[in-house]
Amino acid sequence: MATPSNPPGPPTVEFYYDVVCPFAYIASLRISSVAAHTGTTILWRPVLLGGIYRATQAQQGAHGSASDVANPAKRAYGSRSFNRACRRLGVPISWPDKDNHPVRSVQALRLLYALPDGEARAAVSHALYNVYWVQGRGKEVLGSREALLQVAREALLGLTKRGKSNNTAITPEQIDELLVPSLFDSPAAKAALEDNTAAAVAHGAPGVPGFWVPDAQWTGPGGPDDRRRGRFFWGQDRMHFLHATLLQLSAAYSPPNKPLPSLQSLLPRCRPIKPLTEPVRLEFWYDFSSPWAYLGWSGLARLQRQFGNNLEVVLRPLLLGVVFREIGSPMLPSTAASKQKREWGSLDMVDWVRFWRAVDEQDGLQGSDVKPEPVRWPDVFPIRSPNLLRCAIADEAVIPTLYRACWVQNKNMSDDAVLVQVLDEAGFDGKALLAKAKTADVKQQLVDNTKEAIDAGFCGVPTYRVFRRDTGSSSSGGRAGERNHGWKQFGGFVWGQDETALVQDLISGWDEEGPAGEVAKIEAIDVTEKARM
Repeated sequence: MATPSNPPGPPTVEFYYDVVCPFAYIASLRISSVAAHTGTTILWRPVLLGGIYRATQAQQGAHGSASDVANPAKRAYGSRSFNRACRRLGVPISWPDKDNHPVRSVQALRLLYALPDGEARAAVSHALYNVYWVQGRGKEVLGSREALLQVAREALLGLTKRGKSNNTAITPEQIDELLVPSLFDSPAAKAALEDNTAAAVAHGAPGVPGFWVPDAQWTGPGGPDDRRRGRFFWGQDRMHFLHATLLQLSAAYSPPNKPLPSLQSLLPRCRPIKPLTEPVRLEFWYDFSSPWAYLGWSGLARLQRQFGNNLEVVLRPLLLGVVFREIGSPMLPSTAASKQKREWGSLDMVDWVRFWRAVDEQDGLQGSDVKPEPVRWPDVFPIRSPNLLRCAIADEAVIPTLYRACWVQNKNMSDDAVLVQVLDEAGFDGKALLAKAKTADVKQQLVDNTKEAIDAGFCGVPTYRVFRRDTGSSSSGGRAGERNHGWKQFGGFVWGQDETALVQDLISGWDEEGPAGEVAKIEAIDVTEKARM
């Protein structure tokens, strides 16, 4: 996150997007409400997604899509996750077939730069997104200059009609002057598209949607003296970071003592969070070798506090390396990513730790035992975790000790001697526990867990599954069937601690196959200066 820089007026955000990106489509529908809530001016900056990929040497499939290079399990989850996000957010979507996606967007983007920024460019951008992602006419329209001009004309005419009440600064006569065939070959439009694509790359964009906040000040990875101005956020699923930063900036010039909203309320949610009246089981699948699983584990206590004693949390260790091998994933997925994406990932981890710590501070919680501590990447990585996982099966009480040793204290937990020492110092009998961890039953439990995860289609950790009581069920056989006898899985599995809001919705009873529901409204509460990140 970033700190305010005391700007002289309302904050500004540069919104980088390409109409052929479905995630940028979702962001285009959300950005205006974020801007309205924070008093922010949006600068609409179309960019060539393919140009970003080429400049950052990102992997692409045969059709130019980054998702094409993912393994089948990850692609299957990604498709379900995207459709589920659209349902939760109420976003209309009609995915084009492979012959109609992706489509070259350069002509459409040049058209946008021939229009004045603001309402005019925004209106035509929304119209193009609708053509592509709702009407399924992307190839037909984006491949024809005449069709593009017609779509733009209709959008701008609609804007002039609404302009009677909002003082839109474009007239029908100006539309005729702007929408001429020669605009596609305009040197100015070409240059603007190229320059802004390069600017997005320079800001750190691995793709779109991207959001550049020029007034944000923050501390870089170099430490307290590494002070920087201007912050970039990537992804429609990271817009709560953008929202929080813009709230900070708007607070710098707004009246004092104005309450900031609950930070957790910035995450879109379909159901309110309140104590459960009926039992719900939450499975948490993890491996100590993942920092994201550490962060997810840190959030389990928060979920328990929010939903009360009727939430039963079941911890399920698995061998992440075996899962990766079976689904065809690199053992170190980050090594397959572009340098640009790896650098963004490092900042993303810092943002999540600070966000969750601030959420807990808003709830009045103090101390590292109730909120995640900053991640310190271990000197010895990857972490060889089988014996750690087996110790966790033998005695779940060791899990907090092992996670902090791995991701906070920089211990070489791949070394059994260090493992025993860490356990001894925490009050356990390390040697006896390690001996128990190496028994056949414990080893088999870890093997069974891993096989169950692979059979379920898991892509990585942390992964969550929600279960509800099913009084009419019968055991399906095997250890997994016995474990969940009397319970029925509710919704699909959820991968990633960044999907915590979805996990909360499923716990609260949101049915991903039923009505979309309503996204919870932002709740204003008083927060301390310390909690403002």
